[in-house]
Amino acid sequence: MLIAIDYDFTYTLDPAFWDKMIHAARARGHGVVCITNREQPPAADEPQPPVEVICSPEHYKSDMAARHRLVVDVWIDDAPGTIEQGRFLDWSDEGEGG
Repeated sequence: MLIAIDYDFTYTLDPAFWDKMIHAARARGHGVVCITNREQPPAADEPQPPVEVICSPEHYKSDMAARHRLVVDVWIDDAPGTIEQGRFLDWSDEGEGG
C-alpha cells in the first residue's frame, strides 16, 4: 500500500504524530510519500518528514504522483480538492436497496 500525506496543514500540524505513523507504516512494508502543492520542499527551518517530498504547485497531486510513476492507495490531505479533479457520488438510488 502506498500512502500520500499532504505537507501544509496536515503533516505540519503534528510532525511527531506523522513521523510515528510513517515509521509504523514502513515497518509493516507500506510506502509513504509526502505530496504538497508547494513550489519548493520544506526549508531547513521547517519540519522535515522522513520521506520523499514531491512538490506539485501547478497540477493535481494525483497527476504529479502519476508523473513519478506512483500509484497512491490512500491520500491523507486537509484539502482533498487538490488531489484530483472533483468527483461527485450519485446517491440518488440510496433509498432503493443501496
